[in-house]
Amino acid sequence: MVQLTEYNSSKESKLFEIEADLARCQAACTRVTQVGLVDGRIHAADLILHALRSLLFP
Repeated sequence: MVQLTEYNSSKESKLFEIEADLARCQAACTRVTQVGLVDGRIHAADLILHALRSLLFP
């Protein structure tokens, strides 16, 4: 029972981290759209890839 609770807490924590990463990605994409910087788009794509890797390969 304790292990399940710890496991669920760990997964919930990871989910919050991923949600925060995705929020940062969305903010970066919004800034890029407003400013129109190509380099910014590349940076936003890197942030999205990082968030997805965290989700797929914990």
